[in-house]
Amino acid sequence: MSNYVFPTLPGVTWDISKSPEFSTKIQTSASGAETATAYWSYPKWTFSLKYDLLRNGSYNELQQLVGLFLKCRGNFDTFLYTDPDDNSVAGQTIGTGDGVSTYFQLGRTYGDFFEPFYDITGTVHVYKNGTLQNPSTYTISTIGLISFNAAPATGAVITADFGFQYRCRFLHETCEFNQFAKSLWEAKKVEFRSVLRAAPKLPAILPA
Repeated sequence: MSNYVFPTLPGVTWDISKSPEFSTKIQTSASGAETATAYWSYPKWTFSLKYDLLRNGSYNELQQLVGLFLKCRGNFDTFLYTDPDDNSVAGQTIGTGDGVSTYFQLGRTYGDFFEPFYDITGTVHVYKNGTLQNPSTYTISTIGLISFNAAPATGAVITADFGFQYRCRFLHETCEFNQFAKSLWEAKKVEFRSVLRAAPKLPAILPA
């Protein structure tokens, strides 16, 4: 699992699509009654981008995109993608204290749906009931798990400001690039999908 970064290039154009996907099995009995089983707690997001212009040569735009695809060996390895319209939150509620729990996972709310994020960017600011906390009172793991030195009091609302990226892999083993003029290329469809990650295992809390 690499930390290659998807390049930000000026030639991307409309339409851009972003599609959430779940995995569900629906069983129908002879009476027509249905039973649904959800296999995923969180969605995979499929992105589809179109590039009308990828300049070869000194601009290095074609090389950046093709180079990432080659380094990932198609859809073998993963990379980090920053969605221009969904990459940071401020005042995001990540949990409520119960006097016992010390761990809180960073994530963002889309509508009323909370989705954890494990690839965090920038400086993280953590608050209890709106009061900025001293970084010496907690630690943040490499996967965005906040661990307080002391459990927040019952009812304390924990919020945070932070940036995040989507960990993705290319959707296909091939990607087509077309040259339409000297040193000018296009890619009509570059597709990739986010990768679900297992929730971190928390240390057991031993009785006092």
